[in-house]
Amino acid sequence: MPDDELSRLLRGETTESSEDASSEVSHPRDLGLSKLARALSKRPSMLFGKWCSRCRGIWYGLPLESECPVCGNRHG
Repeated sequence: MPDDELSRLLRGETTESSEDASSEVSHPRDLGLSKLARALSKRPSMLFGKWCSRCRGIWYGLPLESECPVCGNRHG
């Protein structure tokens, strides 16, 4: 990376290519709560956010749960 490009990035200036790349970034979906978390009515502070690569979103459940409530994926 050339020094002038690095100094622009450090000052917070963006180039056209970095603006285009940021517009393509999608935000994760909220997949909701697991069945067990809903059944036990756990407080949100006791739940953990977990990533589902198949749904491309975050779901919330108890620490040892691993199954996405939407698609059943167990591999993150």
